[in-house]
Amino acid sequence: MDDSMLEEFKLEAFELLEESEESLLSLETNGDFEQCYNSIFRCFHSLKGGAGMFGLEELQGFMHKVENLIDKKRDKELFDEKLISFLLNTMDQVKSYLEGGSYNFVFEYDESEKAEEAHEENIIKFQEKKEHYKEQIQYDGLIYIVDDEKDMLELLQMTFEEETNLKVETFNDPELALEAFKNKNPDLVLTDLSMPEMSGVELIRELSAINQLVPVIVLSGFVTKESCMDALRFGASGILEKPCDMQLLLDQSNHAIRRYQSFKLLNKSIDLLTYQFEEFDSFLGNKGDQVRKQFRSELKNILKRKKELYKKSA
Repeated sequence: MDDSMLEEFKLEAFELLEESEESLLSLETNGDFEQCYNSIFRCFHSLKGGAGMFGLEELQGFMHKVENLIDKKRDKELFDEKLISFLLNTMDQVKSYLEGGSYNFVFEYDESEKAEEAHEENIIKFQEKKEHYKEQIQYDGLIYIVDDEKDMLELLQMTFEEETNLKVETFNDPELALEAFKNKNPDLVLTDLSMPEMSGVELIRELSAINQLVPVIVLSGFVTKESCMDALRFGASGILEKPCDMQLLLDQSNHAIRRYQSFKLLNKSIDLLTYQFEEFDSFLGNKGDQVRKQFRSELKNILKRKKELYKKSA
C-alpha cells in the first residue's frame, strides 16, 4: 500500500473517531443505545482492521483490546461513566498516534480507586462536551461563502440560512477562507471572482491543491470567457453571473453538495471494506483459497477504479 492510501486511512480514522465521540455524547440525549453502541464498536473494529492492513501493529493490538472490552459491555447498564471516560481517553491516544506516528498506548481501564481521579477528570470533560453537543444544531452540510462585498455576503447568508439547513460561514477575505479550508473542509465553496489581494481563480487553485473534490461554484458580476475557462480548469463545478436567480443558485448548490456527500459516503464505504479485508482474510485461514483470491481480485479492481476516478477529477 502506498503513502497516499495510508494518509486516506488516517483521514478516515479521524472521521470514525469523531463519529464515535458524537455517539458517546448522544447516548443520554436520544436514548437509542443500540445505534450508538454499534457506531462506537464499528469505529474500533474498523480501526483494528485498517491498522492490520497497513502493518500498524501497536495500533492494531490496542484496538483489539478495546474492541474486546466493548464487546463485553453490550448491556446498556454496563456502559457507565467510567467506561465512557476510558473510551474518550482511548480516542485521544489514537489521535495522538495518528498525528505523530509513534505512541506508547496505555490500556488503563480498571475499577480501582487509583484510577478514580483520572476517571473523574474525564467525566467532567465529557459532561462539558455533552452540554455543548446539546446546544448544537444538526446541519445537512457546511458552506463557505467568499465575497469582498459585505452586502452580498449578508444577502447570500440570509438566503441559505432561510431556505436550507446548511451551516453558513462567510469570508470577505479569500485568504481567511483559505486558512479555514485548511482546518475544516466544507461541503461547498461559493466564491466571487474579482477580489483584491487574491482573485477567485487563485482561490480555487489553492483550494484544489488541498482537496480537489470539494465543489466550488463561482458567482460573479465580472464573468468573461477567459475567467470562466480558468475557473473550470482549476476545478470550479459551476459558474453563475450576478445578479442571478436565487432559486437557481440554491438548486445548483444543493445538487453539488448532494453529489459531493454521496461521493464521500461511497469513498468511506470502499475504505471500510478495505480495512475489513484483514479480518476476513484471517477468518478464512487455510480454507477458502478460491474465495480469498476472488475477494482480493475484486478489492484490487475497486481500489484501481478509485484511483482512476481521483485522477479524472484532478
